[in-house]
Amino acid sequence: MGQRPTFLLVAAKLNFYCGRPVNYPQGFGILPLFGDLISAVASAQDLLSKVEDIISPAIEAMGFELVRLRFTGGDRATLQIMAERPDGRMSVDDCAEVSRTISVLLDVEDPIDGEYMLEVSSPGIDRPLTRHKDFERFAGHLAKFKLARPVDGRRKLTGTIAHVSADAITVENDAFGQIALAFGDIAEAQLVITDALIRESLKNDPQDTPPETQRD
Repeated sequence: MGQRPTFLLVAAKLNFYCGRPVNYPQGFGILPLFGDLISAVASAQDLLSKVEDIISPAIEAMGFELVRLRFTGGDRATLQIMAERPDGRMSVDDCAEVSRTISVLLDVEDPIDGEYMLEVSSPGIDRPLTRHKDFERFAGHLAKFKLARPVDGRRKLTGTIAHVSADAITVENDAFGQIALAFGDIAEAQLVITDALIRESLKNDPQDTPPETQRD
């Protein structure tokens, strides 16, 4: 085991980040791995599923929910964990608490080979939509979509979430009217910042975000 690194906490205006560089061997898959695959893991999905199995019980026990899990390879490999409380809030202190707990678990379990950065963040205002309840919560708001396969000739589109059912959503746009998207066809979905979204965010989360970077 290598020396435990300095803890890094970054508070941005729209998102909170808690990063911990990991300099020793470590080692709902929600999103696929981008970049080089780690040799100790057969596939990106296997890696994310393994990490999720390790961290999800602890995150839930702490009163948080896992929103997204992603690993990016390359020169600066990063394990990104996005979490929030059930009411959608996530403070800087919450972020730091999750980061410390997850860091210990990954240290013990060693699911990943090689050096990487552990980053814990809140979803932010222009958050990704990864769960069914995310689409229900933000129905009526503008979002952008990347699709796993073309729908009506489109792989990318932006529109208002007009309706959410058990297995699909309806997206509305002045240019194309309404399009039904099955959840299985949505590769990525993310909110687009609008005045209405900002007003709702301020109403639901009035706490101030510290603007400066802090190091312990």
